[in-house]
Amino acid sequence: MQVRFVGAVHPLREALAVAALFQIAVREALDVVLELVLGDFEPAQLAAEVGIDAEAAAYAAPFPDISYKAGVRRFPNLVPDSPHAGGAALSRQARDFWRNDWTGRSLMAVGMKDPVLGPPVMRTLHGLIRGCPPPLEIVEGGHFLQEWGEEIAARALTDL
Repeated sequence: MQVRFVGAVHPLREALAVAALFQIAVREALDVVLELVLGDFEPAQLAAEVGIDAEAAAYAAPFPDISYKAGVRRFPNLVPDSPHAGGAALSRQARDFWRNDWTGRSLMAVGMKDPVLGPPVMRTLHGLIRGCPPPLEIVEGGHFLQEWGEEIAARALTDL
């Protein structure tokens, strides 16, 4: 892809515009790849095709077919990834609320093996929540902590 803005006097603005177009193109390409790879596979069939273990297949089980995963497939494109992205201003307002106005009690649980956000991001988030006590660290926990629900619920009952 080659983009040139006629009469551009700000090379940085031009570079940022090109980067934004590239980002859009990559996201659109990823959507196409997901559709080509996943197609109309049913989750159990897809798990069998790629050799996913029983636990991963169990996560797919509630979805009768791929159409039920439309939200999951669309979600990554909805996450603000730049200060001007849709939803970014609302995210900043939420951050300011938790940091400045929140007066309730809170409990944070962090999966220490979270490959998506990870402990460093969660430490930053923890620092933004007014009055949040030290987080419950789930040593073997990943991004989704449902598997540790009993431990987290017990902590919430005693701490909250």
